[in-house]
Amino acid sequence: MYGRPDYFIRAAVADHAACEAFLTGKLSGLPGVLRFTSHITMKAIKSVGA
Repeated sequence: MYGRPDYFIRAAVADHAACEAFLTGKLSGLPGVLRFTSHITMKAIKSVGA
């Protein structure tokens, strides 16, 4: 295998602090996770219940 394997996770969080808590508290502690890169979307694509 060449290059880094990519996995995409879409997570809805309440705010920036919740995102930081998810990345540092949950994602980084999983076995096999060596590094991650995050991209923050600044708007909702679809509202819940619409």
